[in-house]
Amino acid sequence: MKDLVPPLISRTLRGEAMSKSLVSDVSPRENRLLGDEYPGSDQIQGALFLLLVVVWGLDSFILKRYMVSQVSIAHRLIACIILAASGAFLMYSSHKLVIEAAEPTLVDWGVYRVARHPMYLGIMLFELGLVSSTLSLPAFLLMIAIFVANNKFAEYEENSLIQELGDEYKTYLTKVKRWGLV
Repeated sequence: MKDLVPPLISRTLRGEAMSKSLVSDVSPRENRLLGDEYPGSDQIQGALFLLLVVVWGLDSFILKRYMVSQVSIAHRLIACIILAASGAFLMYSSHKLVIEAAEPTLVDWGVYRVARHPMYLGIMLFELGLVSSTLSLPAFLLMIAIFVANNKFAEYEENSLIQELGDEYKTYLTKVKRWGLV
């Protein structure tokens, strides 16, 4: 029965989502994660992604009222592939670094040297890649709300990590920008 229990995203390590089993026999590493995740952030992200797909799909393939068609399909697909691939790389790399950490610790190497929240950044780049394939104006506008939500989640997690790690995390904040190069 325990194998049938789905994972629960509950807390974060270095500002990124991490699975935690619902059963009581989880490893000590899974029980001791750093920082807190914004309450309901997983559900909010899921709902925003679903809304984005619906808005993008309706605008791009059914209504076709707001699509910007002055940009060639080749250019749009190149942008889509670059953004989506970059996002997938960031999501994979950040998840892998957090999972492979021997113990809960400040992960400040790999993609975490470039951005404090590479998982969130990766998700947003992937979504932006989807939207860039058809240049849906309503979907681009929704991306602003998605960015605001992710920025709020990141800020919450950073405050939690400052409380838990103190000066170590404050030093990391001065060295690495929240969203990387921007």
